Amino acid sequence: MLKSDILTQCGLRIGDTDPTFLSQTLSPTLDYVFLELAQDECLSLLRKQTPFVFNAAGCVASNGLLNVNTATVLGLTAGEYPERVNRLNVPAWGYPWGRLLKKPDEAFERLWLAYQPTYLARPLIWRLFPNMSQLQIWPAPDSDSATATCLLEWLDSPTKLLDSDNILEVSAADIPTLVAGLYTYGLKFQDQTIADTQNAMALWLAGKQAMRARITRQHYLGRKVQIQYQDL
Repeated sequence: MLKSDILTQCGLRIGDTDPTFLSQTLSPTLDYVFLELAQDECLSLLRKQTPFVFNAAGCVASNGLLNVNTATVLGLTAGEYPERVNRLNVPAWGYPWGRLLKKPDEAFERLWLAYQPTYLARPLIWRLFPNMSQLQIWPAPDSDSATATCLLEWLDSPTKLLDSDNILEVSAADIPTLVAGLYTYGLKFQDQTIADTQNAMALWLAGKQAMRARITRQHYLGRKVQIQYQDL
């Protein structure tokens, strides 16, 4: 469905299709719903894959680490950042060496501090520090690794979605799920199937699970599957 159609259908369900309400109230709240769906792999349009070279602009080696400015390497406007970083892969290195592993802070720092700050080698692990605006990669690449191309898989902001964008995973049968998500994210309205926030949360979680199961079946079968009654 087009984003504009989704907005209209949600507005019809809520009982308000005024263009100002749809654009100024409903659409910003729907962005949160779309982002959670993308994070739960129920929506693919926000998924991006961007290549960058370890010695490119925005990548600075210091104290044995490679600090990567995500806005620079992803070509985002200054002050923007990815909603989530999923994976870092270097295809030329093959598997398993080409998959850099994400580590929590304690494990990352334990490995980093076990070596001298002048230690350089093929990068192995990464973390986000201090926030989404910067990646830290250890070890900083040596001369043989510095020109390698890394693929950064990430989620873009749902605010980038246009009304004309076709959100393939969403169908008319998913509108009740989106409406429950809207209520969960703070948009309050009267609906015959939603009594309160707790009820909305239960419907939202069940709807997401049904969407994820349907999408998983589609990927397995290689074609769209009929939406079964229990998915609704």
